[in-house]
Parts: sequence; structure tokens; C-alpha cells
Amino acid sequence: MGPRLLFIDDAGNLVAGWRIVWADWAVHARSSSFFAAQTQFNLNNPIFAGTEFRYPYISAYLSSLLQRLGLGVAESLVWPTLILLALLPALLYLTGRRLGLNRAAAVLAVYLFLGAGGGGIAAFFTDLLQGRWFWQAGPFAPRLYTDMEPWADWPNSRIWFMNFVSAEFLPQRAFLAGLPLALLVLYLWRSRSMVGMESIF
Repeated sequence: MGPRLLFIDDAGNLVAGWRIVWADWAVHARSSSFFAAQTQFNLNNPIFAGTEFRYPYISAYLSSLLQRLGLGVAESLVWPTLILLALLPALLYLTGRRLGLNRAAAVLAVYLFLGAGGGGIAAFFTDLLQGRWFWQAGPFAPRLYTDMEPWADWPNSRIWFMNFVSAEFLPQRAFLAGLPLALLVLYLWRSRSMVGMESIF
């Protein structure tokens, strides 16, 4: 996955390297490039002329600043996403510790939050072991393994329970920016009220 969430191929095409990215990130790409082209900040809608932009814009605005610094559209969307995804487990852990969880419970909470998503992992390994989709098993997987609906023969089929990373954090860049900020505020708030207590580590 990584930097190839969205990239320019050798022919100059903008390519979505992950299933969930192709729809949502088209809007993010347009919004960020619109903001980057403006001489002053405004909230005009980049898609529907003459209307106000009501979508959460902070992540698009951040990407527009990176574009003004010289990054391409794809890089300006990918790098903030990767950095925030890398910070998220630590923030989840620290917040769990500040809320009173012991180390093991905080690690388990992070694992359950980021790794939840039904039994689709079993279908992923079944496909790998049977030699299906081997080369596409990573970012170009032909199935969305965290969404169990397509497999009627699986015990938890018809359960639409998707993983947070693939269903929310990757496509919904505003959510990915907002959750770490909210966790940081919660962590700092709890830290002030717990001065002198046991170390979080």
C-alpha cells in the first residue's frame, strides 16, 4: 500500500492503488488542487460553482499547502495520510493508558480497534493458500476482505462489518485527521488532571 495509495504511472495517469481510494480521493484531489490554486482562502465549492463548500476541508487544505510547497496532487494526499496512520496506534495506546488501562489492555484495545473487521482474514489466507490473487493480495486485492457480505458460505456472511482502516481512515481523510487530534486533546486533558501519577509507559 504505502506511497502507492494514489500515484502517477509511467503513462502519466493518476492511479488509485487501493480499492477504497478511487471514489473518495477524487473529491479530495479536486478540493486540494482547488485550494492550492486560490490566491486567498475561500470556501467556494470546487465542484458545484456558486455554492458553499460544506465538506470538512482541513485535510484538503493541508494537502493544498503541500502542493504549494511543490508536492504533486497524489503525494500531497498520500503523505499526510501515511503520517497520521503511523501516529494513530501510539495515540490510541497513550489515550488508553491515560484513561486507566494497563499496558496489556491498552495494546489489546489498539489491536481490536485497528484490526477489527469480521472473519475476512480467513478468506484472504484461503485465497493465498489456493494460489488465487497472489500477486494482487496486497493493495490491488480483487476483494475487500474486511467486508463479509460477498461470501455466502462463510459463517458470518451478510454481516457488513468493515475494518476502520480500510473503511474510514483511508477514504475519509477528514476522519483520519480528526480522530488523532481528538485523541491528542483527550490525552493532554487527562494528563493535566493526572500530574504526579504513575508513568504512562
